[in-house]
Amino acid sequence: LNPEEQVYEEKWKHYNSLVLLNSEKRRSQLAKISSDRMSQIESRKMKEKMDLIRKKEIGIGMTEKEVRVGWGEPDSSTMVAGPRGQVEQWVYADWRYAFFEKGLCTAFTQGLTPEPK
Repeated sequence: LNPEEQVYEEKWKHYNSLVLLNSEKRRSQLAKISSDRMSQIESRKMKEKMDLIRKKEIGIGMTEKEVRVGWGEPDSSTMVAGPRGQVEQWVYADWRYAFFEKGLCTAFTQGLTPEPK
């Protein structure tokens, strides 16, 4: 390489190293933001679940254990056909149902509510 080309190549290397450094810093910042945001989301979800459980209610995404705490033990359970294959169905005496895929609640029904007199 002639001297002019060497200078150009050195400048190009330096530019690329700055771009790489900035992109790594940016990725690190985004990862931190993402991590902080995920923590906030998880904290909010946990609070929402706890609020439901306190009211003896359940929600989509709850684990089997959380549903047991909210609604108690089911009167029976069985495997039924679901939209994506077999799902576990929990049945309660008051016509409430909870459906699980891979240990998480994917659907539920509130059951019958008595008509006001």
